Amino acid sequence: MKWYLKAAAQGDDTSQFQIGALYANGHGVEQDFKEAIKWFKRSAELGNVVAQYNLGVCYANSCDVDKHEVKAVKWYREAAEKGYRNAEYSLGRCYANGEGVKQDYAEAVKWYSRAAEHGDVLAECSLGVCYEHGDGVERDYTKAVKWYKVAAEHGQPDAEYNLGHCYYLGRGVEKDYAKAVEWYRKAASNNQKDAEYSLGVCCERGEGVKQDYVEAVRWYRIAAKHGKADAEYNLGRCYLLGHGVKQDSAEAEKWFRLAAKHGHKAALEYFQNR
Repeated sequence: MKWYLKAAAQGDDTSQFQIGALYANGHGVEQDFKEAIKWFKRSAELGNVVAQYNLGVCYANSCDVDKHEVKAVKWYREAAEKGYRNAEYSLGRCYANGEGVKQDYAEAVKWYSRAAEHGDVLAECSLGVCYEHGDGVERDYTKAVKWYKVAAEHGQPDAEYNLGHCYYLGRGVEKDYAKAVEWYRKAASNNQKDAEYSLGVCCERGEGVKQDYVEAVRWYRIAAKHGKADAEYNLGRCYLLGHGVKQDSAEAEKWFRLAAKHGHKAALEYFQNR
């Protein structure tokens, strides 16, 4: 810290950023976000792109400062315009969600594209989502699959799931349940709850795998524990019907109630129609 402080006092932006990072992470000093922000700001004002990005993160996530999405966008933009990919992605996300700026999907796609060109996996996946849903670009399932593949091959769990779902639905690729299951498994190994649920569906229906109610229940239970309402409902249904588990109406009702609590339509109707 002593050498960083000495260099920082002489206007070294890298040292100023490093001091901020030490305070932010509590490395060698007591964690102190106010001090971190102070040093990030000094460094950012000297043009340090990493400090600019981190200052944006602090404003976006209320790191011991009032949440200020407009200031977050300001600092993301400073770093993004210098080609810092994390900031490019974050700026795109702000435009997609209307955080600190007016919602503008076309502008989101612009920044996602820049970040993706620089190898940001979240941006690659987000571009796939934009092409799949036609947000900011003309809907194009083939391009969606292209970007999902790029991100999935980089190990991004949401992209792995989305690519699997494209194979499941036949969007942008020929329908192939076996490939869908393959990508669902990769995503599920990274705790992606939609993939866990989808594996349960495939096992229950025998799509891409041999029909196996016990395995379906196993995946529904995993996804349910991760808060997937569809999995909670299907797990309740398995208990009600005795599929893969011993029939147990009380256990079925427990899972239906949990799904209903999470707003699942069929679970709500189950209790309304009793």
